[in-house]
Amino acid sequence: MRTFFTYFLLEYKKSIKVLLKSFGSTLMMLLLVIAGIWAVSHFVFQSHIFQPIRVGMVIDEDDEKIKMITKIVATMESVESICEFVYVNEDEAKKLLAEDALSVAIVLPENFYEDVDSGYNTPVTVYISGNTSLNQRVFQELLTDGVSLLRTSEAGVYSVLSVAREYPAELSRKKIGNVISEIYIEEAFYRGRIFASDVYSALGEMDLYQYYFVSAITIFLLMSGLNYSFLYRKRTRAVEDKLKISGVGALQVSVIKVIVMGNLLWLLNAGIYAAGCIVSDKMSLNFLLFDGRTLLYLIPQCLAIAAYFHMLYSISGKNGQGAVVIFAANIFMILCSGSVIPVAYLPAVAGKIGKALPLTFWNQYGAEAVFGQINVEMLLVQAAITLIATGIGAAVSWKNS
Repeated sequence: MRTFFTYFLLEYKKSIKVLLKSFGSTLMMLLLVIAGIWAVSHFVFQSHIFQPIRVGMVIDEDDEKIKMITKIVATMESVESICEFVYVNEDEAKKLLAEDALSVAIVLPENFYEDVDSGYNTPVTVYISGNTSLNQRVFQELLTDGVSLLRTSEAGVYSVLSVAREYPAELSRKKIGNVISEIYIEEAFYRGRIFASDVYSALGEMDLYQYYFVSAITIFLLMSGLNYSFLYRKRTRAVEDKLKISGVGALQVSVIKVIVMGNLLWLLNAGIYAAGCIVSDKMSLNFLLFDGRTLLYLIPQCLAIAAYFHMLYSISGKNGQGAVVIFAANIFMILCSGSVIPVAYLPAVAGKIGKALPLTFWNQYGAEAVFGQINVEMLLVQAAITLIATGIGAAVSWKNS
C-alpha cells in the first residue's frame, strides 16, 4: 500500500508539472475549440433560422391612430418573429414588390380607422410577391388568423347589439359595442394565455448559449487527453514492470492513472466553470450562477473521461500512437453525438450511433451538473463508464506486460 501511494504521489507531481508547462498550449486549444464550435454552429443555425419577411405598410400620413395601432401590432411576439413592417407609399410598395425587396404590401385606405369605428367594412388591399416562399406562406397564415379574430369579434359585437334591440340594457348601443370590442381586443392581444406552452427544440431544454457552453467544455476536456501521453511512455512502462514485484499490479496502476488524469481534468473543468461564473456576474448576464455542488458533480464526469483516455492509451500499446487514436475517436464522437451540430440536423444513422456514444452521456451529464440537477441514474452511468473503461485498460495492460 505504501508503494501504491508513493507511486501515486510521484505521478501526480509529474502530471502537475506537465500541466503547468503545457498551460499555453492548453489555453490555445480551449480558444480553438471555442472558435471552431462558434463557427460551425453559426453556419448551421444561420442556414436554419427563419428570416422575417419585409411587409410594406401603406398608411395615410395624417392618420396617427392607425400608425399607433400598427406599431403596437408590430411589437407582438407572433408578428415580430415573422415579419418586419416598412412604411412606404403605394407606388414605392409596388416597385419594391417587383424588385423582391418586399414580400407583401398592405394598403390601408384613407379614413380607415374612422370607417371601422363607424361600423363600415372598408376593404384592405393586400399585394403579395409572385415568388412564394415558406416565410411568405407563414405570414399568409398569420394574416388569415388575424382576419379570423376580427370576424369573430365583429360577430360578437353584432350579436350583442342584436340582443340589445330586443331587451332593455343599462348602456347605450354605442357603449355596448365599445365594451364588447375592448373585451375581444384584450383577448386577442393576450390569446397566448389560453394555451399550454410546450417547446420542442433540437437543443432540448437548454438555450443556444447553454448548449454550446457545455459542448465546448466537454470537447475541450476530450482534446486535453492528447497531453497525457507522458503517462504511457516506454520509460513509464519499465517502472510499472518493477512495481509488479512490489505488489502494485496493472489494476492498481490503472486506478492511479485514472485518478491522476481525472484530477487534472477536474482542475481544468472547475477553472472554466469559475471563469464563466465570473464573466457572467461582471457582465450581468445571469448566464451562470456559481454553485459549490456543481464542482462536486463534475468529479464523476472527469473520472469517466479519464478512464476513457486510459482505455485508448492502453489499447494503442507500445507504438506510441495513443494520442492519434484518442484524436480520431474524439472526432468521430464529436461528429456523431450532436456536440457541435445537434442530432436533429444529422443523418438518421449518425443520430442513432451518437445516442450510444460516451460523449452523448457526458454532454447530458455536464448540462445537468451546470444548469440542471443530477440524479442517481446519471451518476450510475458515469460510474459504469469509469469501471468498464478502467477494467478494459487494466486487462489490456496486464496482457501486454
